[in-house]
Amino acid sequence: MKKMNFNHIYNDFTPDAYLNCLRELDYREPDFVHDCLRKIVLDGISSHGEYKIVDLACGYGFNGAIAKYDLPYERCSVRTPFVNNSICHVVGVDIATNALKYAHYMNFIDDYIEQNLEKEIINSCCSEKLENTNLIISSGSFSYITEKTLEQIFSKLNTCVDFVGWPIYGSNISGITDFLDKNYNSYVVSDDIYPMRSFFNEEEQNSYIDNLTKIQLSKIGDTKKLPVYKIHAKAFEFKL
Repeated sequence: MKKMNFNHIYNDFTPDAYLNCLRELDYREPDFVHDCLRKIVLDGISSHGEYKIVDLACGYGFNGAIAKYDLPYERCSVRTPFVNNSICHVVGVDIATNALKYAHYMNFIDDYIEQNLEKEIINSCCSEKLENTNLIISSGSFSYITEKTLEQIFSKLNTCVDFVGWPIYGSNISGITDFLDKNYNSYVVSDDIYPMRSFFNEEEQNSYIDNLTKIQLSKIGDTKKLPVYKIHAKAFEFKL
């Protein structure tokens, strides 16, 4: 599939261009991440007292804003930094320097790892940042994050963790599922399909539909929107 490239809006000093561009495409409207993430966080806090998340390709930190402050995605254009009194701790992973600095300034994330873990060896100092992690999340990054990143993150963990992610329906994530098979006794692939955003143009839409035809998958849901589904592996299924 020829997916639209949005790299030009991923690393500004503010998320204005990002939000304006993706708002026109109904990105995360409704938000497929919010309710799931909030439930995981609240259940985790209830069980552990505190909760720590590693957000892969965190960008401007909007998943952290949901996890820490229950700030809906559609309200993430706020500019006043939040008072960081949350017992949920978020570590962002990304290569976008300006986006990471913005997320940290806003207190959407508490710390970050600025590395391309698809190509670089994770720094030894990151072990401390990843200590006592409870959840690894990837909400829209499977186009450029593979099992290479997961293997490096998991190699530094000192706890069993939940993993939740939303791949594009019909995309090849065999490397991710192989990784989960290796590290978890089982995991749940949701039957529900969520619209991520509208297609950018007819070329992207036709490319996506052609890809579904090639891999013999049926079109599903709103054919004008790019669909995702949820994968959730729970910590108690982690192979020790």
